[in-house]
Amino acid sequence: MTESDRRLPLDVIDANDVAQIATDLRHSIALLNATTQTLADAGSDWAAVRPLGGVGSSLRFAATDARAGVFANEHGPVCVCCGPQREATKALLALIQDRARGRCGFFRRVVVAAPTGAVDAIADALHAESALSTLFAIRAASRA
Repeated sequence: MTESDRRLPLDVIDANDVAQIATDLRHSIALLNATTQTLADAGSDWAAVRPLGGVGSSLRFAATDARAGVFANEHGPVCVCCGPQREATKALLALIQDRARGRCGFFRRVVVAAPTGAVDAIADALHAESALSTLFAIRAASRA
């Protein structure tokens, strides 16, 4: 991410490294859990804490017909709210909406806690979603 890049930083890290994030920084970070386990050592004081959902899950349409639950594209196939989205994309877009509406703390960074060994795969999957790569500067923080 460069100085002129206005996207929110989104760092995918190993879930075992979450506890190492300094307590005084957590109020400006939204933490998303991409693991199947609770993050017992994550602590508190995060701007928001949410499950991420299935990163590689099948496509879902965001807009649905309320009468029959039928998927509908009201605005068009390239619309972020109506186009096909993966569960993780929906979760991240909902997080941005919650931030804008004051339903969570105002965060300046998003951290995704990934299962051990899946950091790069999750970062790649998130980066492949055009709606996410326009909003977030997605980075993988792999262990060396």
